[in-house]
Amino acid sequence: MAVIELLDDLRDRIWAHYEPCLHRKFRDERVTLHQVEITDPPF
Repeated sequence: MAVIELLDDLRDRIWAHYEPCLHRKFRDERVTLHQVEITDPPF
């Protein structure tokens, strides 16, 4: 049980430290950087 608690604490600390970087990385990977020309009418 102590090992599981240690790993949970370690995971929480790692996430707290790297969370802002990871969120930026995930967002940057999901955003399309290409301008797409729309030629179809909007309806």
